[in-house]
Amino acid sequence: MQLVSTESRAESAGSALGMDNETAARESPLGQYKVIRRNGSVVGFEPGKISVAMTKAFLAVNGSQGAASARVREQVAKATEQVVAALMRRQPGGGTLHIEDIQDQVELALMRSGEHDVARAYVLYREERARLRAQQKAAAQVEARPHVVSVVEARVARPLDLNRLQGVIKDSCEGLGRAVDPEIILQSVVKNLYDGVPMEEVRKCAILSARALIEKDPAYSYVTAHLKDFKGDPNFFDQALVHLHVPEGATPKDGPSAGITMASALLSLARNQAPKKNVAMTGELTLTGQVLPIGGVREKVIAARRQKIGELILPEPNRGDFEELPAYLKEGLTVHFAKRFADVAKVLF
Repeated sequence: MQLVSTESRAESAGSALGMDNETAARESPLGQYKVIRRNGSVVGFEPGKISVAMTKAFLAVNGSQGAASARVREQVAKATEQVVAALMRRQPGGGTLHIEDIQDQVELALMRSGEHDVARAYVLYREERARLRAQQKAAAQVEARPHVVSVVEARVARPLDLNRLQGVIKDSCEGLGRAVDPEIILQSVVKNLYDGVPMEEVRKCAILSARALIEKDPAYSYVTAHLKDFKGDPNFFDQALVHLHVPEGATPKDGPSAGITMASALLSLARNQAPKKNVAMTGELTLTGQVLPIGGVREKVIAARRQKIGELILPEPNRGDFEELPAYLKEGLTVHFAKRFADVAKVLF
């Protein structure tokens, strides 16, 4: 396969994804989507340009005769639909798409359609262009001033306060420990900003960036993320990936009050250690390890006494409910009140 001899065609295939055509963007039903080019400029999103780029990628491999092939046209149309559908699934409400993300989807579509030679040519072209851009940047030997994105709030344009944005994201991650990395969220936000972006879009972008990370790896619940803190085997979830989620408003008898119990069972497996015997527990558990209040404290205390269990773990917010119980129900019981799952682990292990 001679990719070098078709350099001009391949170059057109890469640049076609970011070409500007405001008229077509306004007429397209996908006009609510924008494309951020590598230089930071923003242009309309036009699926037709993806088809053009793919066609030229086929030409780079098959030669000019490929343009007349019905098979090529069919494959291009099908792959373009796949790319557009994938991008819309990621951002169903519209927004900005980075040129690199679009080209990543083009590569995936070509691979999934079985056009491995075309996909390989496209990958090699992108790598070559990236290398040339790096060389040009090094050759310039000019310390470029960092680009400051301007934002619009209340119809007033001003430079984006990156320190403030970083502080907001960091504060939002407070208490989550290694479960989240504020810098990863910040980098994702900054990557998708452009000059003149409304401040409201900056806030939405931060939310979408955080949500994308959760969707990418939902199994990292609180116990998983803090496994080392509880002296568990760090490799346990490499071999046994488990995620339990009991949503609020669950059906009776299957409520979320079993949260700390399920988390304790997982921790017991990871530590390869049985928990303390004759301990009853109840409490809803969030993904950040907070123990939330439950209902039916009286009934659950009675059930524990009937089973001759003398030690209980209850949520701290339910302390008042327990104190209001008659003395004969509380007599002889040792009760631990937990604010976070770490309080539960200290009692059990």
